[in-house]
Amino acid sequence: MLNPRSKLPIDWESTIPEKLSGELKSAWEARSTEFRKRREDLAQLVREGEMTLKAARQRAAELADELASAVETLIQKEKARTPILSRKLAEARRSKARPSTTEEAQKKTVELLMHNLTELQIANRKEEFEAKTFVKSSANSNPAPSLEKLFAVLEDATESGDAPAIEWCRRNLERLRDFVPDEAVRDRIDIVCDRPGVLNRRLIRKYHEAIAPRLQEQGFVEALLEKAVEVSDANAFAAIFEIARKSPDSVRPESLECVAAVIERAPDPAIRFALRTDREASAEEAACVDHFLESSLAWVERTAMLEDVRQPTEAEARRLERLAAMPPQAIDEPIGLSVLARPAYPGTAENSPADVS
Repeated sequence: MLNPRSKLPIDWESTIPEKLSGELKSAWEARSTEFRKRREDLAQLVREGEMTLKAARQRAAELADELASAVETLIQKEKARTPILSRKLAEARRSKARPSTTEEAQKKTVELLMHNLTELQIANRKEEFEAKTFVKSSANSNPAPSLEKLFAVLEDATESGDAPAIEWCRRNLERLRDFVPDEAVRDRIDIVCDRPGVLNRRLIRKYHEAIAPRLQEQGFVEALLEKAVEVSDANAFAAIFEIARKSPDSVRPESLECVAAVIERAPDPAIRFALRTDREASAEEAACVDHFLESSLAWVERTAMLEDVRQPTEAEARRLERLAAMPPQAIDEPIGLSVLARPAYPGTAENSPADVS
């Protein structure tokens, strides 16, 4: 009984996933083309009566087994292939898991102390911040933060380097964002609330939209990566890594190498995002490879059955034998035409023009 998996359209190859490597696609194209040619040779022998359909199917099955074995070998190589970004990401993860040096430990300690100091100042200066940013909508209403005042205070705090005021304004803007109907204002909130080393999915999407049209520009991705690492822009790095890992063909080869080179210098949140992205991409690639293996083997099995080939009948075989036994025709000899003399009728001349039938 025919395996239900083999119920595939003859042109199923047009649906082969793009995520398969070029090496696998090229190898499959070469081997499947050779298989088709040899199958057609067998079919021609059957049609000409030189081989029985049973013998042709047996030979086609042998060819199919050879191709199936070659496909399985190709799939094993494909599964063993590790993308360069995956290798570099694994190295970066191991590097960050090593015990930190004294300098790195001191840096983390300073960052923790600054964070605790900022939180303490936010708690102590809460009334000051509310007085600058809260307004009443009516005489009997409770004060509420104003977007305009929050933006103004945040701008002043950024110029003066007032970290507690900056963080307090950002937190309140983030709370108000979902209640803002204007898309432009929400985008502005996302931008001013972009913190170094902190991921924001909305900003990653915006980076995607901005980067995509310029991926083939020479030096663009490299410059953006260097700037992102310099200022700890986790969102920019995450967007570039996601594009490079999931769509490597859309990125210039030198840009791909640059992404691999700077992975170790990326912020920790960006590394965690990259690890999750790599797992998703690897799972998707594995699913594509498994689907290709199943579909290709089913196609080979079905094609080897020679379903479209018919054994000639005895009458057709005799006709083929007669045609084969006929002498070759001369180039100037008429084919299927004979010149017959026109019969003489009363009142007509005997030497009238002849008919051609």
